[in-house]
Amino acid sequence: MGSVQSCSRAGQNNRASNTIGETQSRPALEQITGIRNLPAEVLEKIALKLPRKDYAALRQAFKRARQSLPSVKAMNECINQGLCGERAGPYKEIVNAAKSDYIEKVARGAILDALETVKVGKFCNVRNDNERYIALLCRYPHQRPGKRAVLNVLDSFCALVPDKPFIRHAHVAHALLYSVIFLTCDDLASIKQLFSSANQAFNRCKGGEKLVLASLISALKLHLCRHFAEADINNLAALYPDVFSMGGIVHNRYAPEVNDVSWTETLFPFRATV
Repeated sequence: MGSVQSCSRAGQNNRASNTIGETQSRPALEQITGIRNLPAEVLEKIALKLPRKDYAALRQAFKRARQSLPSVKAMNECINQGLCGERAGPYKEIVNAAKSDYIEKVARGAILDALETVKVGKFCNVRNDNERYIALLCRYPHQRPGKRAVLNVLDSFCALVPDKPFIRHAHVAHALLYSVIFLTCDDLASIKQLFSSANQAFNRCKGGEKLVLASLISALKLHLCRHFAEADINNLAALYPDVFSMGGIVHNRYAPEVNDVSWTETLFPFRATV
């Protein structure tokens, strides 16, 4: 009888011991497998496989994720500095997705109309037989919301260039507002100055203004690649990655064609004075 009771007590003690052991081991297991406690390197590898919105949600889920995972802005800076390696691909995908979301959000009203009508081509002043100008054109309904934003960014761009080597014209015809910038691109030095001015204006403006300027300057870059050494133009554009990165996405989405034609005064609905 005594031995039976001893065995029973021993069994109870063993079960109690096992329960205590399981309870003690549980926190240790959670510390190993819980996403909140994963090593930073592992957490980042998991996060970078997620779509952009899921990545952003995970980053905001808890403090350690915010500390361990880079923001989209930080990713963009890394890309601009020439990031390479296994992070480069995922970083670019997340950054480009964020830019696409931003574009979709702000492309409204006159901004959208302007983006869809961006054109770049050689301009010939018939009276002076002068073919050294390039025309950047966009048009949009005169009464559409966002019209002022388009005009503001174009004026800001023109104002930043020393010695005013080009002129912007605006003209209303058939309820459409035509904005045209006539500019000179004689050599790589003048092209660099134009790119630099566009980058400065891009950094100063907000919302849809950024999109219009980025699309125009990217269309200009494509045009110039046909008339100068493409490698030289790409090297100059690489100095200003933000405006050309955004511009490439915008231009490909809304105005993928590049006009490489010679325009004259008769093709515009106003009298040009350049």
